[in-house]
Amino acid sequence: MGRQNTLRSLVDELYNLDRRKAGSGPGGGSTGPTGPSGLIGQQGLPGLQGLQGLLGDTGPEGPTGPAGGPTGPEGRAHTGPTGPTGPSVTGPTGPSETGPTGPSVTGPTGPSVTGPTGPSETGPTGPSVTGPTGPSVTGPTGPSETGPTGPSVTGPTGPSETGPTGPSVTGPTGPSETGPTGPTGPASLGTAYGELFVTAGSGSQALVPANTFVIVNQFTTVGDTSGTTPNPATNTIRINPGAGGVYVAGIDLSFVGINGATYYAAVFKNGVQISNAASAVGFGSNNVAQLNGSNILTLLSNDVLDVRVKCTLANASFDVLEASFTIHSIERTGV
Repeated sequence: MGRQNTLRSLVDELYNLDRRKAGSGPGGGSTGPTGPSGLIGQQGLPGLQGLQGLLGDTGPEGPTGPAGGPTGPEGRAHTGPTGPTGPSVTGPTGPSETGPTGPSVTGPTGPSVTGPTGPSETGPTGPSVTGPTGPSVTGPTGPSETGPTGPSVTGPTGPSETGPTGPSVTGPTGPSETGPTGPTGPASLGTAYGELFVTAGSGSQALVPANTFVIVNQFTTVGDTSGTTPNPATNTIRINPGAGGVYVAGIDLSFVGINGATYYAAVFKNGVQISNAASAVGFGSNNVAQLNGSNILTLLSNDVLDVRVKCTLANASFDVLEASFTIHSIERTGV
């Protein structure tokens, strides 16, 4: 409203100014100047589409001059100053609206239908009662049906009772009797052994004829003996009765002989050679040689053993320095 009043005041001043400048025509008065066109009001502020500015008021029509007078000059076209630009007003932005999202609709799932489960029925569990053990009877097998589970009932525990301990009674001691003594068993056979030996030499003997076994007759001493009878008088060892068995017989002879001659020694039983012959060849400067060996023999009761020697030369000498002839059992048979 204040702006309209200001515009109107400007128009009035221009109108009065023009009237003062106008002359009178000859015909008794000039026609007053046409009043200036009213100022064009400012363009209205843009609103949503800015408002159009108000038009200024039309100035009042000047008085009509006297008739016949010259036409006064045409009033100056005066354009009032351009009103200030209205503020730039941006209308409110219309609401941003997003239409509603259509409903998310999933078609219905076909029904999941499980056929009815047959009834799970457990027959009632009988009460757990331990009574006396009844007879073991197996009735017919009933239909395989499980009824509902019955209540778990445990009957009362019967009293724990131990009967009285019976009297400790020891029966009478039976008579102490010793049976008759059995027959005496055979005596242990034990070990049988015997020995003849020479320690300091006893002389010389001739081995005649050549290559013929001659009994060594120079034993002088009896060693340990059991189950046998060594005899230096006959240069033999006899197996006592009941002392038969398996024996080891050993000979060890150290003697002086003829250099270059070969000598043999063997064990004889009852005059028959029963062992392999031991041999000795070659002599040293003193003509001393050794004959030794051992054999396993089976001997019976009363068998007689001796040692015999032979030489490959006729009339060969045989002088014993040291000698031993031993036997000992390794298994007794008692025969």
